[in-house]
Amino acid sequence: MPDSISFDQAAAIPVTYGTAYHMLVHLGNLTGGETVLIHHAAGGVGTAVAQICEAYGASLVVGTASSPKREFVESMGVRFVDREAEDFVDVCKEMTGGKGVHHAIDPVGGSHVMRSYKALRRGGKLYFFGASAAVKGDKKSTLTALRMWASTPRFDPLKMMSSNKAVFGVHMGLLDDESVFRGHLEALSGMLLKGQIDPVIDSVWRFERVAEAQKHIHDRKNRGKVLLDFS
Repeated sequence: MPDSISFDQAAAIPVTYGTAYHMLVHLGNLTGGETVLIHHAAGGVGTAVAQICEAYGASLVVGTASSPKREFVESMGVRFVDREAEDFVDVCKEMTGGKGVHHAIDPVGGSHVMRSYKALRRGGKLYFFGASAAVKGDKKSTLTALRMWASTPRFDPLKMMSSNKAVFGVHMGLLDDESVFRGHLEALSGMLLKGQIDPVIDSVWRFERVAEAQKHIHDRKNRGKVLLDFS
């Protein structure tokens, strides 16, 4: 690891930036002038998406988050959408002349996925990589998880064909080809050294406080990546 890269920066790269890069660049072939929708824009993957989009010349990034995070999201050059007060589908259509965005990244799940799909233009790409809708409240609920699963859309291939849209399911922990991920890390390391990306570290927690760190994320208080210190 180059001396110019801190351990915290290096720790923040693989999961968040690796996931964002895999979706937008590897699967999506992101190019200059394209438009992107990201949910939980203030989180680890959200901040990574914003920086990768800027590096690749995306013309518009629309990001949903809670109202207290407006200033932070807008500081990244992202068009903030209040997830409680605005309809992100309408915003995406409005900002793109009625067409919709080229890429939509959804870590929420459930019926939310279809709304992200509707925010796409013809030929757009949807990436589904999480299910935060399965956990609402302080404790796990089997009923909530089942409701999320039941409301997750089943896509009709014929309808997808007629709109030329694509849907990707992404789980980096289950990626079989290690060489693909290694290539992502090499590319991201180069971007980091060039100053094209700069990991946003929200906080670093001792491993003994892992439950508190998880609750910090669950309560959506973080702005950027949350790290654990095992030393």
